[in-house]
Parts: sequence; structure tokens; C-alpha cells
Amino acid sequence: MTGLDGPRQPFGCAIPTSRLDPTALNVLPLFPPPNLPGFILNYHRAVRIPSTTDFVNFRILHSISPRFSILGVYNLVEAQSQSLTSFPSLNGNAATRDQNITLGLTQNLTPRLVNETKINFNRNRNQIFSTNAFTNNLAAKYGFTGVSTAPIDYGVPLITFANFTELADPAPLLVRNQTLRLFDNISYILRRHTIRAGAEIRRRQLNTYTDPTARGVYSFSGLMTSQLDKSGVSDPTTGFDFADFLLGLPESTNVQFGTSSNYGRSWQFASYVQDDWRVTPFFSVNYGVRYELYTPFVEKYNHLANLLINPSITQVAVVVPGQLNPFGGALPRSLIHSQPTNFAPRLGIAWRPLKNIGPVVRAGYGIFYNGSIYDELYSGMLNQPPWAQSRTLVTSAAQLLTLENGFPPSPPTAVTNIYGVDPDYKIGYAQIWKLSVEQQFGKNFVMELLYTGTKGTHLDLLEDPNQATPGSVVGSDERRRIPNASGFGYETSGANSIYNGFQVRVQRRMSNGMRFLFLYTLGHSIDDSSVIGVGHITGLVQDYNNRRAERGNSFFDIRNDVRTWFYYDLPFGDRRRWLRSGIGAKLLGNWHLSMNTLVASGDHLTPYITAQNTNGVGPLFSQRPDQIGNPNLPADQRTNNRFFNVQLSPYLRPVALAMPPAARSSGLASLL
Repeated sequence: MTGLDGPRQPFGCAIPTSRLDPTALNVLPLFPPPNLPGFILNYHRAVRIPSTTDFVNFRILHSISPRFSILGVYNLVEAQSQSLTSFPSLNGNAATRDQNITLGLTQNLTPRLVNETKINFNRNRNQIFSTNAFTNNLAAKYGFTGVSTAPIDYGVPLITFANFTELADPAPLLVRNQTLRLFDNISYILRRHTIRAGAEIRRRQLNTYTDPTARGVYSFSGLMTSQLDKSGVSDPTTGFDFADFLLGLPESTNVQFGTSSNYGRSWQFASYVQDDWRVTPFFSVNYGVRYELYTPFVEKYNHLANLLINPSITQVAVVVPGQLNPFGGALPRSLIHSQPTNFAPRLGIAWRPLKNIGPVVRAGYGIFYNGSIYDELYSGMLNQPPWAQSRTLVTSAAQLLTLENGFPPSPPTAVTNIYGVDPDYKIGYAQIWKLSVEQQFGKNFVMELLYTGTKGTHLDLLEDPNQATPGSVVGSDERRRIPNASGFGYETSGANSIYNGFQVRVQRRMSNGMRFLFLYTLGHSIDDSSVIGVGHITGLVQDYNNRRAERGNSFFDIRNDVRTWFYYDLPFGDRRRWLRSGIGAKLLGNWHLSMNTLVASGDHLTPYITAQNTNGVGPLFSQRPDQIGNPNLPADQRTNNRFFNVQLSPYLRPVALAMPPAARSSGLASLL
């Protein structure tokens, strides 16, 4: 075993007691002792979670006259519970309150013309606090520096491992979001047409009081106790993450805190018009168009910051509301340009070509936009410099990170922001088309053949433009294209997807107390980003210079899916065929049998880069690490704990580590 402290020094098979890090020893008692046999999956925590939930509902319906009626609804749901982790000493308390008010007016203006107007207000309050908040500053007590000292953030920093469950104290959270909606719908009925139109205005508020990673994140992968290969690069198969922790030498650190209170504001508009046209008794068409305008969120006090890069990716600039894009033109207050061309046509047909005896043919097409992505982009631009502290660091010989000094001072010219968004970000959308043929057999049986296609465009991509060139993780900051900035996430909208599916449905309607459904789906999904939004860190692009390498089977791709559902009312009891009365009816009456089955081919094996020790190739949580062998074990070697060939991943390999007495006495539990 070796340790990086300037020049690497050999330890042998055990860490000398003198080299144990005092902060690590302070944290060590938080790990519970194992309560199951073995070296992996040897700890299980099963506890009751006390919780209370209260419901309040009011509903008022009143007809003022034959032409006018009013509606009033109020709903309240309030709950309190404990927030538990895998560590018995690190818990929290959670509380939620949801309120919803709806007022409506229905106007039957004529027998053919109806107008409906509604106002809706929704407010959600969600609060989570560690039991250490406001009372016990464990981070300072244990020796961590450079993290938040605000009382709301008191607790233990987040410590992550490659082989063990992360040590986590519930992060503080206080969210008070609310939405005010005004919408109006009108319908007009003609002999062959039913015309509908409507519009909606939303005013949304995202009010938060939280720091994302105020106590800091310390990541251990085994890098700091790994040996060097012949080329001078760390061999990830030789180190151990918990040994790194005992030495107090994280591979990377992350922290983000500062301006805790933020108040997001956004307007949203939508309108539509559609027509149901009954061309003949055997052919009808539904067509229309919807228009949506989502304005990116602004912050009430302009506490937003964006990272912009020049076309050659050699410079990066931090911009705040009111500043110009140094590599382009003017920016709106939201720092993202809105997209005012979101028209979504819809078309559907239903046709019975052979009139009353033949099948029913249905087809449809529509476009659907993902306007909710602006919530994620807004959240990413909060708590960034100059409004807050935000840093992501990788250890090196020149700047060795430790538990006590995980966030050393940065040069005045350094850009420490960790997130940016393309100011011309485009909202992703999906085109969906369907074609089905349905035929009834007899009185009770129906068979349907359905084809579905979905094409995703402008889907979300989270990239690392300042990715280091290949080499050892240690010193990766010195190999970045923009030397005065570290690695940062950059949100763009360049991903695409395609799905094609064929489905067979056979259904027996309820008759003589029995019904059943058989459903078979054959599908295939391909994409270059299987998730949407900054909140899903598994969407990181592995190689910024080779987006085409991201394209492959979606991680949720299931080729074959068979489902059945069966229901049968037993013929005993009142108004049944047999045993309508007497003791037999009391014992056997009104029973039924039901059965559901699901057989599927399963998801694709999608590995993730779960530690940064990747020799500088690919950011953390990328979906496309290189496969170096066959991951499938022979069938006779598979167990619940070892289903795949874990030897392909050194971070899952069981490692025997000779620990000093101070570590052994803790009864360390493996929480993998």
C-alpha cells in the first residue's frame, strides 16, 4: 500500500497508527458495526419511521341559475416524519404542507355554447432539517474547514466511497413553491363539429432556503493508496477507498453555499384550438394546434450566475443579470433566451372502412414540449459565484487535498463556478405517432395491433467542456483547455432519441363473471442521452469531443414485455349461479380470483463511471465507460450479491485490508 503525500511512500500491508488522520478518526465512530456475516452487504438497518398525516377537504357546488354554476374546492395535506439514513446517529426531521384552492364558473350561454373559467392556487412547503441543525456544528468539531458555518447547515459533511455507502447527514432544505393559474375554455357544438378553444396563464414562484452542498463533499476512490504502473499512471486495481479515508486524503472535493434564500419567478402561457369533425358516421377527424410560451426563471434579487465559453473553448466568463455576453450579444435577466416558437400540432383519425362489420383504424400524431426543464436550469445557476462559494477540486501533488483542508484558497483569477447553461438552450420536444387496428370477435373478445413511434429532439446534454486530456487524475487541473477554471457542467440541448414499438392486445370483456387481458410489446429505444435535466447527473457526456460515442441503447430499453391480467367472480352467493343462500353462501359467497403476470427481457446492463479514478477520461457518472471484457458470469456462478463479473470493475472487488487497532475496534461495516 502506498500513500500520496508529496512523493509516494510505501506502507506495506497496514497503515501506521501515526499516519491515521485525526479528522477521519473523529468521523469513524459514526460507521455502525456489521450486523450480517461477510465482507459485503453485511449491514442492514430496519426501523419504524414515525409519521403523521392530516387531510382537510372542502367542496362547494352551487347552481345560481340554469345558465350559471359555481365551484369551490379547498384541499390541505400536512405531514411530519423522520428522515433516516443508513447511519443510526445521522437522522433528520421532515415536514410537508400542500394547499390547493380552485374557484370555477361555468356559463351555459346557449344550448350549443359553453364557457368555463377557473382560478387555481397551489402552494407546497417542504422542510427537511438534520437533527444536528442549529445545535451541533460537527463539521467544525471534527476538524473540517472551508465549509459553511451557518447554523442551519450544522452537521457532518457528505463522504462518498467506491465500495461503501456514502456517509450522509440529511441536507437542510426549505422550499415554498406556489403557482397561480387562470384558464378559460370555450366549446361550440355544430351538427358535425365540436370546436374547442382555450388559454391559460401561470405565475410560478420557486422560493428556496437551502445550500446544495454546504458541508462539503469528500470523495474517496482508492486513488491515493494506488500504485503507479510503468507509465507513471495510477493503477486503480491496487488502491482501497477506505484506506484513503483513514489517511484523510480525498481524491476530489466539492462545496456550494452562500446566498441561501432565493426567489424564482416565471410566467407561462398556453393556448389551443381544436375541432372534432364527424365527417361520416364511420370516419372522424380530430385536429388542432397548441401554443406554449415558457419564460425562463428570473431571480427576484438577480442571484443568478451563468458560465459562458467562447467558440474555441479557450476562455470562460461568469455573467450575472445586467451583463453582456462577452462572446455574443445581450442577455436577458434570466441569462437564457426564451423560445417563442413552440407550436404543437395534433392530428387524430378514427375510421371503420367496412362500416359495422370491419375493424376500427386509428392513427394520431402530436408534438409535446418539455417546458419543465427551466426549473432544473434555474436551480443550477443558483448558489454560484459571485453570489456564493462554489468549488470542485481534484487533488494533486501541487495542491494536496485533505479532510482538514479540502478547500484551499484559489488564485484571484480562478473561475470556481461549477455550472453553466447554453444561453441559446432549446426546449426539448417529442414527436409521437401511432397507428392501430382493432377488431371485435363475437360479443366479448377484442384484438388490437398497435404501432407507436417517438422521436425526441433537442434533448438535454450535460457536458464537461473543460475536460482534462487523458492521463492521471492527479494533476488533471493542469491539463485542462481553460487553465484558470476547473471542470464544470455545461447544459446544452443537442441530444436525440428514437423509439419504435409494436403491441398486441387481446381482451375478453366481463362476461359470466370472467375477464382477462393479454398484452405483448416488442420495442427498441436508442438515444444519446437517457435522462433529462441537470438534476440527473447520470446524463454526463463522457467525451466532450465525441458526442457520437454517446449514442446507443437507452438504459430503460426493454425489447420484449408480456403482461396478463385475469379476474373471475366465483359463482357462489347472492344472485350467483349456485349457493345463493344458507351457510354455503356465507362461506363461499362474493369471492373472486385475480392474477397478474409480468415477463420481460430486462433492461440493458448500463455501467456508470462511479469514481473519478478514470485516468482523466470521462467525467464522474458518465453512462458510456469502455467495456474491457464480457460482464456476464456463467449461470452457475451467479448469486444475488454477485450477478455480474465484478472483476471488470476494480471498485467492486472485495479487498482485504489490514487495519490498525484504532480502525479494527470500530467494527467497520461494509455498506456496499
